[in-house]
Amino acid sequence: MSITTGAFLNYRGMPHNTMKNETPYIFKVKIPSHVDYIPPIRKFIAEVLQIKGFDSKFSFRSEVIVDEICYNAVMYGPNRWTRR
Repeated sequence: MSITTGAFLNYRGMPHNTMKNETPYIFKVKIPSHVDYIPPIRKFIAEVLQIKGFDSKFSFRSEVIVDEICYNAVMYGPNRWTRR
């Protein structure tokens, strides 16, 4: 499974002037397609959002979204038949 993400996030929970002069971060992560690798990804996202100053509500919601995206990629992605 490969996850590539990069975007400017605009959310009211961010500190003022945080995104104005910054370039977007692009994270490229390759992990094995197995559910055991989802919690570390979720933790990584939570830590990045915390460092960047997002509020806890936004961070938690983002973690849930990332968790669901990763789970769907593992369960329904192209390698789903080789995991049995």
